[in-house]
Formats: sequence, structure tokens, C-alpha cells
Amino acid sequence: MTVLKDPKISTCFIANPHAGGGRLMRDWPLIEASLGKYFKNFKVCFTQKKGEGSLLTKKALEEGARLVVAVGGDGTLNECLNGFVEDDRPVNPRSQLGLLPLGRGSDLARFLKIPRPPNLALSCLVHSKVRFFDIGKVIYTDFRGQKSSRYFLNIASVGIPAHVDNWVNKTPGFLGGRLSYLYSTLRSLLEYSPQQVFYSFGDERHDQKLLMMIVANGGYFGSGMHVAPQARIDDGLFHVASVRAMGVGKMITELSTLYSGDYLKSTEVHSFSTYRLQVKPASGSRPVMIEMDGDTVGKIPATFEVLPGLIRFRG
Repeated sequence: MTVLKDPKISTCFIANPHAGGGRLMRDWPLIEASLGKYFKNFKVCFTQKKGEGSLLTKKALEEGARLVVAVGGDGTLNECLNGFVEDDRPVNPRSQLGLLPLGRGSDLARFLKIPRPPNLALSCLVHSKVRFFDIGKVIYTDFRGQKSSRYFLNIASVGIPAHVDNWVNKTPGFLGGRLSYLYSTLRSLLEYSPQQVFYSFGDERHDQKLLMMIVANGGYFGSGMHVAPQARIDDGLFHVASVRAMGVGKMITELSTLYSGDYLKSTEVHSFSTYRLQVKPASGSRPVMIEMDGDTVGKIPATFEVLPGLIRFRG
């Protein structure tokens, strides 16, 4: 594992060599040549295994980095976020988190209007103002059946999206983001079995046979699906959409409305805003999975909570 050793280094880039189905390594010579134009004291750390981005980020902050930049997709950024924050507070409150979007989805970059070409993304990183962003915290059940917690920056979801993500991770890189997610969504619609769940927020209690629940801090997921048009990343609220089970034919017919956000007009969708949400499975139901920023992490029961204005973000 590569870590910072020079306390004078002010910027650390955490790069996922597998991001974008190999795109990052193809573009790396251009990116590497550009870094020296914008940054004097920096370090690049390539992750070698899943989860290492969190460890590298925390180590960089502890050794003085003032800016940590995730180089990759939403999953890489999520790993960096979970090294950036510990016990509901930044490891270093004065440090900033940034992003160079090179993933297949890169939906938070789409929401924040960060350009995809590396040279433009670098310029955006350098010249953008620092903003204070909310993050989401989820207390959930991990795959060992133990209570666990994790943070997310863009979107967490319950139900079929975790199934979709598992298929996306199996698709070849040449398909690109949009085709990978579209293929995986269609396949999941044919295979997925919705389960009965209970959810509550404020004084409201609901139950339904759930296809999916979107808990949004940002506006997009699934490589361009505009699932939360009202989302603001600094308003102290989640924008939630709970979609009940429906026939496969209707689901496929209405798939395009996920890209426009018009699915929220459906009578099958309950949309609302809240800063805290609880989701539980019905007795006897099969496990209902949770994904955060594109990675499946565990299952319900789960509690989702907004931590307002917690991190300083550049990009």
C-alpha cells in the first residue's frame, strides 16, 4: 500500500486503475503530464484492492494533505469519502475532497457539472470555489448480519439497484456507462423479485412491496438516470422516491422515464423529502440489498440520516 511520507505534500490523488473499464490507465499519461502544471507538491496513490481508497485517504489526511482527489468513478469517490470522515466528522476539518471523474457512471460529476475530459476536469478542480456539502450516513446490516455504518455523497438505494450494480460490474468495459447500466437494468427487471418492506420518516409509516427506493443527495445515478430532479447537495435533506412493484411489461415500458425524472409522476411512486429515514424488511421476506454510490454494501434494516454541510468539496 502506497502512503504519503512527505509532510510538505499538500495534495494526494487516490486513483483506481480499473476505473472506467480501463479508461483511467489509457488516459493516465495525459493526466500525469498535466498534474505538474497545476500542482507543485502532490502524491499519486494507486489503489490495489477494493476498499483501499479509504485507508489511503485517511493516511494522507493524518500526514498533512489539504486536498484529497478521487480519480475514478462514484465508487472511488465513496471510498475516499469514507476515509475523509470518521465518527461523523472530517478527519481534518480544514482539508478538502475533490474529484477527477473517470468512471463509467460518474453520476455525481454529471450532477455537479464537472467536465469529463481530464484537462477540463483538472482546470475545474483548480479554479472552482470550495463548497460545503451534505453527506448521507447509513446504519445497515452487513453481509455477516452485523450492524455497520457507511457514508455516501451521491445516492443510496434499496432493492433492485443493488442487483443492477452487480450486473454492471460483470459487463465488459467497451460497452461504456450508459449501455452497461441499460443492459443490467433490463436483465435485473426480468430476474428481480420485489419484497415487502416497511419505511418511516417523521410521523409517517408506510409499507409496500418494493421495487426500489432512491435516497438521493445528488440528482443522478445509473449513468444518467435523473432520479432526483429536486435534489440539492447542500439543503440538509434527502429526496426520496419509493417505487412499488409492478408488472415487468410496465417496468420496461416506463424505463425511459427514469432518465427524464418523469417516473416521479407515476401513481406507483411515493416521493418525499426528509433528513432521516428507516427501512425494515417484512417478516419472512428475502434479503433486500442496499447500494451506495454504485457499490452493494449490505441489506436492510437500515437507517439513513443527513449530516448537513459536513465536508469541504472542491470541483
